[in-house]
Amino acid sequence: MIVEKSYSLLTLEGYLFHSSLTHGLTALRSAGVHDKGNLYTSFFHLSIGLERLMKVILVIDHMAKNSMQTPSNRTLRKHSHDLIALYRYLKSFSEPQPNPLSIIDSSEISLEILKYLADFANKSRYYNLNCLTEDQYSDEPLAKWNLIIEKIICLDVPARQIEKIELRSTEILKATQNISFVLGENLDGSQMTHQDSVLLPQYHYLAAKYAVLHVIELVKSLRDLLDFCVDNSHRTARSLKYDKCPVPYMAEFLNFCLLDRTTILRKKKWP
Repeated sequence: MIVEKSYSLLTLEGYLFHSSLTHGLTALRSAGVHDKGNLYTSFFHLSIGLERLMKVILVIDHMAKNSMQTPSNRTLRKHSHDLIALYRYLKSFSEPQPNPLSIIDSSEISLEILKYLADFANKSRYYNLNCLTEDQYSDEPLAKWNLIIEKIICLDVPARQIEKIELRSTEILKATQNISFVLGENLDGSQMTHQDSVLLPQYHYLAAKYAVLHVIELVKSLRDLLDFCVDNSHRTARSLKYDKCPVPYMAEFLNFCLLDRTTILRKKKWP
């Protein structure tokens, strides 16, 4: 098959956002108060992956509607790293109906995570360095993430699993409290107690799988929109008698999000 240069470049972008998203999901699945490094890793990878994915959708949609001409660099740059502005722009597409992004309601955790990643991409990724130089411009990112984790624990984690953790932790605390000490901080910056050191890693382990699920729900909606835009671009290319294929089937880079709920919750490594 003979392809246009745009085909090759979009394919490379597909590898980029696929790798960023899957590395981010894998890091998020194992992260928590017990592994703060992987939290940062997941935030970096997911914010980059979502930004590049949404910008690819923007580019392909523009090509489909403008005789296969790509948008200017200025058009892309005006969105900067603003994931929410990109999301709202894509959500404003008049087609398809209904827009796949419309199912991500403003009250859903998926959108809360997107807002969090948008803030991280724009400001809070520099929080530690800003505080060291006495120029704090944002809220502490781990403390903000802790609020999302607490919401997931309340809304998603089954009560029976919480009860099981609490019963098991009570026995562990009885056996270890008088022969050990704890030195560390919780995600909100408070001093970690013995109880925190036993309970929170277990809570966060359960919450992480649901956090991954919420990210997957967002990516799946973006995949559906991407697939529509690619089909649209192919129709435009055919109408213009293109000899070379200008746009690949980009949705294939996101097939990992088509797994069922049970498999997603069980899966620890992505793709």
